[in-house]
Amino acid sequence: SSRTNLEGKMSANLPLTIVICDFADPNAVASLSAISRLVPVGVDRVSEIPELEPTALLVWHTVSLGEEFFVRCKSLRILIRMGVGYDNVDVGAAGKLGIAVCNTPSYGTEEVADSALSHILNLYRRTLSLESWTHQNQPLANAPETSRAAQGVTRIRGQKLGLVGLGRIGVAVCNRAKPFGFDVSFFDPFLPSGVEKAHGIRRHCSFDDLLAESDAV
Repeated sequence: SSRTNLEGKMSANLPLTIVICDFADPNAVASLSAISRLVPVGVDRVSEIPELEPTALLVWHTVSLGEEFFVRCKSLRILIRMGVGYDNVDVGAAGKLGIAVCNTPSYGTEEVADSALSHILNLYRRTLSLESWTHQNQPLANAPETSRAAQGVTRIRGQKLGLVGLGRIGVAVCNRAKPFGFDVSFFDPFLPSGVEKAHGIRRHCSFDDLLAESDAV
């Protein structure tokens, strides 16, 4: 029924009012302003949103919305959580009032995986500390000094990398880590048997096993 209500609202040639709560990206503002009356609202003004009579509401994770809020939003037809999780939204209460709730499952997958792998690589290759050493212009006069500067740098190939969870981001980290030579394994009690074979990695039966057998987690 929420889908029907949404389509009816959009097909009635009425001006859409879209409210963005919290941060509003300039590019998104420009795009949405071309098709609607766009109203950016700070998190300190959440209680005022129903008075704006929004058709659509875009939120991050910094606000919590429950039944009392949705009852007040008489014209709201769709709420979009700009991110993956939606623990801050009472989906059941919204559904009862015909308000569709959507999330963005692919948001940040590649960026988070890139960042995670960069931190992992830094643990092994000490890139950050060596970069700091270089900026301090400390000369390395001989082999012993060079050895001291590189202390803690470890060869990656063959190191055991344990992933806690193999969802979108976990798979993305796995795909990035394997070309470096990491022996990747994971623990995820929510995935069906055989997933490990599809990705060509090992699976642990418990979190403790993963911790015991991994060089980095």
